[in-house]
Amino acid sequence: MKDLKQTLLDLILESVSQANGKRQIVYLEGGYYDTRFGPQDFSINTLSMAIHVAEEIVKRKYKVTRVLLGVLVNNIGIVCGEDACVIPNKESDFNNNEALVVPHILTDMLNKSKVTKNDPVIFTNERTLRNRGLRLVKEIVDESKKYSIVMDKNKEGADLCSVLIEEDKIPLTIKKGKTWAARCPLIMGQHYADLYIKISKKYGENINLLIVDMGETYDRHKMNNGAKVAFMLLHKMYGFDTGNLKICNFSFQDDELVHFEYDVTEKKI
Repeated sequence: MKDLKQTLLDLILESVSQANGKRQIVYLEGGYYDTRFGPQDFSINTLSMAIHVAEEIVKRKYKVTRVLLGVLVNNIGIVCGEDACVIPNKESDFNNNEALVVPHILTDMLNKSKVTKNDPVIFTNERTLRNRGLRLVKEIVDESKKYSIVMDKNKEGADLCSVLIEEDKIPLTIKKGKTWAARCPLIMGQHYADLYIKISKKYGENINLLIVDMGETYDRHKMNNGAKVAFMLLHKMYGFDTGNLKICNFSFQDDELVHFEYDVTEKKI
């Protein structure tokens, strides 16, 4: 079994070979952490791996126009499983509205790398993604046919809004009374869509973009479903072709990043 670093490099080389004359952009995301607890071993190790792979790309002079690094921060306290999102209850409500400050242990790692000298690290937080995603769903919820929206009710009578993609019903929001809450696939879908739009604006649409994300095993569903939602949003909401985008999600069973699986999501021809 190939180790993680070589697997990542092979995927990048494959993407380069499929660029067809377009500018190859690689985005590597690691360092995911919950602001309640700060960066743990998994966060530090995934960011370290992202940095090492980025430096290796530069060292080996791969035909990559830009290699970008990013960190996603959980500042809303949601924990995701395969079947549901767990949101803190009133007694343990996550109510931190302070400005996001990335811990020194992560910024020090990034500042030591030459890769970050040319392009700033992309920091994203889930609260912003949640709010953007909720505004978007409220715009499209009444256009069920165009966006393949499916509405259901749960046992408590709340409205569940999902999107049907390749026969999978992927949850987007839950609405109880006048209160809306985002599900994890919507947050991740908004994240990947935002990355694509931001990078396309900066480097032009004549690019071949590979997004690599690293999460723990219990996040596998939210990342993969989020990737599917991103393609739907980019195509149906924002009008992009997305034939130049591939999202590769790695999920790990251990903090040492030894045991892993990965899934690739791309536009269906």
